[in-house]
Amino acid sequence: MGAQAEADRYTVDEIAVILDYLGGVFDEVRLVDPVACKELIIDRSGRIVYGQDCYSKWFDCDRCDNCISEQALISGEKREKFEILGDTLYWVAAKPISICQNDKETPCVLESLISSSVPDYARRVIAKSNWMKSKTRSRNRLRKRRRRCLQLQSGFN
Repeated sequence: MGAQAEADRYTVDEIAVILDYLGGVFDEVRLVDPVACKELIIDRSGRIVYGQDCYSKWFDCDRCDNCISEQALISGEKREKFEILGDTLYWVAAKPISICQNDKETPCVLESLISSSVPDYARRVIAKSNWMKSKTRSRNRLRKRRRRCLQLQSGFN
């Protein structure tokens, strides 16, 4: 495993301008603290405060199973995913950043998303792709368990 990339650093003023600009390009842009599972908001006085639970965007009650913000923060690299919610397809990108304020750094993730209605055929393709990934993970776990059982059995003979 390689060294973790260093996150881009921004001041509160810089990130406010970036959020404003990207808000005109993407359907939604937000800052997320994936450790606390909270959206981060820059209040009127320029302080960074917690907002709502980040997963509430997806009408969920807990951290997303495939939380790319958490993955991005851990790896130090940008992550992307597609999500389908109802009849809407979301492309979500997560980039780890750090906000500098008063000699304090706040590590977080800049999330941007684009949404689009999903034609039926696309929904089936994506569902099949997700099913295949899940099946492959299950198959790999089963292989590991079989190998472990064989190792244990050979130890008893």
